Amino acid sequence: MESDKTFNQGVKGYVKPGFEHVLSKYEELFAQGHDKRSQLVVYVGSEKVIDLYGGVSRDNVTNFYSNGKTVGAIVLATLHDKGLF
Repeated sequence: MESDKTFNQGVKGYVKPGFEHVLSKYEELFAQGHDKRSQLVVYVGSEKVIDLYGGVSRDNVTNFYSNGKTVGAIVLATLHDKGLF
């Protein structure tokens, strides 16, 4: 496991090289006050590439309810908008 670092806006965690743009956006959301307590973990395949948190400890559990339909609708709308569906 990578060691945690402290970034801008009190954001902590780690980001693999190549995913720094996600860190920048995450920090931006905190700076603008849109996000005060959150966690973000992203896997590519079985590799964890992003593990960020702010306003909470690493051990906090954040509820993530059934969002599959919402994500699916966004994906389909994006594909349709680009003329791919």
